[in-house]
Order: sequence, then structure tokens, then C-alpha cells
Amino acid sequence: MARNFSISIVIPNYNYSEFLKDLLRRINESTNRTEIQLIVVDGGSTDNSKDVAKAYLKPHDKFVCEPDEGQADAIAKGLTIADGRWFMFQNSDDMFNIDVLDDFVENHSDSSEEVMAYDQETLVDDGSSLKHFSSFRHLYPVRWRQMFVNIYYTNQSTIYDTQLARKVGFDKSFRFALDYDFAVRFFKAVHPRVKLVRMVLGMQRLHGDTKTSKMQDVCRVETKRVRDREFAVMDRLFGVTQAMLYHALKAFVNLRNRGVRRYRA
Repeated sequence: MARNFSISIVIPNYNYSEFLKDLLRRINESTNRTEIQLIVVDGGSTDNSKDVAKAYLKPHDKFVCEPDEGQADAIAKGLTIADGRWFMFQNSDDMFNIDVLDDFVENHSDSSEEVMAYDQETLVDDGSSLKHFSSFRHLYPVRWRQMFVNIYYTNQSTIYDTQLARKVGFDKSFRFALDYDFAVRFFKAVHPRVKLVRMVLGMQRLHGDTKTSKMQDVCRVETKRVRDREFAVMDRLFGVTQAMLYHALKAFVNLRNRGVRRYRA
């Protein structure tokens, strides 16, 4: 009988051996590594990704190496064999704040909510250094209609109930907006209880070879496809109104906090 881990992290990979090595090495520094199951799904890389996976994965992890139909297909394969109570996926070129991952295992993995939402940073990798930028901070849980405007729940910083994630599934026809498609359908179908944790869990790495840098046209087409399929006219109007109120309140809170810090200084 398979053991139930605190979390299964699915890592799709294709020819990103150096990034994969960096990600796995850092996760192995976790003090709760035995509670973290990694599932690397490699689409048949021609670099040394297979050797990296074999060197850094632990006996309780899983490695799938076979041709796939893209990133969404790879994630779906990993989700199917995940043994963890919780599930998330992390691109092999992205990174974790390991202390926060440990905090999840120790303090939040028994939570009764269906989604754990963390804050996110962006890393700009110029080949010689990494520059950190705050990319998103949650104010309060966003509901599905507001996601017409933005994803809000990025894959780098959102953890899902595994069983519910399996029921929603991934659409392998998406090449870029698979995370947006999954998040919208999950929140629309499940209406989950969301626990916000005010710490940075995941960090998206931007570099010259990332999909974010190369596939903006595909991003626009696929994002529109999700919006056209999932949001009726009234959903869109309601979602835009929610987003305007959300971001206005967020701007007010940020200004107030700056004023408090200035006053205390």
C-alpha cells in the first residue's frame, strides 16, 4: 500500500538538466524531505536530465521518462501517480523557498482547506546573478469570477488537495496557459476553502529560454480560449468589478502600510 506523504510535487522537465539539478538539490536540503514526494516527469530529454534525476531523487520519489504531448500531459501523468495528501507542480527551471516549504509540512499540511495559497516572487536570471522581485501578495481569497482578469493562484505558490485536483484534471491541448486553465476550472467547479499563508513559497525564474520569454503569442491565444469557454458575459462583468474593488483596496492597504512605516521611522 502506498504511503501518504504530506505533499507530492510534480516537476515536468524537458532538456533543463542544470535547472533541474538546482531545483532538486535545494529541495533535498529540506528538513522534512521524507514527507515530500517528488515526481519528475521527463518528456525524453536529450541532455543529462535522466542522470540528474537518478542522482538526486530519493527512494520514495518517482521518475517517469517517456515521450509526452507537452507540459500539461506530463503534469497529468504525475498527478495520476501522486501519493501525497497535497499536490502542486513546479517547473524545473523555477525555485522554492525551502524554509517555507518546511513550514507547510510542519504547520499546515493537516489543514482542512482545499487550497493553500502563498505569495510569490520573480527571479530574473541574467546568467551571472539572480535578482528578486515581489510579483504577487494575496490580500484575501479570490473567487473564480475574478480570475477572468488574472490567474492570481500561480502554480509556483498554490497547493491543492490531490483528490480534488485529480477530478478537475489537466487539458493536454494547452501549451502555455495550462496553469490558468486548471486554476479557473478548479475554482469554478470546487469553490474551495482557501487558506492564505503570508510567506513566499515559490519563485518563478525568468531567463532567456523560458516559455514566458518565447511564447507570448500562444499565451494570449490560450488565455482567450479559457476566458471564452469558462466566463459568460455576467461572469465577466462581475469578475471585473470584483477585481477593481480588490486592487483598489490593495492599493489603499499598501499606502497605509507605507505611512505607518514612515511614521514609526
